[in-house]
Amino acid sequence: MRRAEGLRDQLEQDIVTGHFKPGERLDEQSLANRFGVSRTPVREALMQLPSTGMGELLPRRGAFVASLGFKEIIERFETMAALEGMCGALAARR
Repeated sequence: MRRAEGLRDQLEQDIVTGHFKPGERLDEQSLANRFGVSRTPVREALMQLPSTGMGELLPRRGAFVASLGFKEIIERFETMAALEGMCGALAARR
């Protein structure tokens, strides 16, 4: 696994566990210091966060933890339920 992917996984875990709050700015330099890496893998990890829905990148402002509203949370749970149902059906066939 590449370093940026490992950092992204750790950032996602920190968001889920509440270490970072919704709407909080994710500072590249402080994250690089925390993880003991250069800013490049941190920047790559931050660029990957929006694809998982955990973060937002705003031009000339930086990376922020995503703020989810009630509608977005319900949509995600509905998607998870549909995916779990499909996985269960595929597992039962095997």
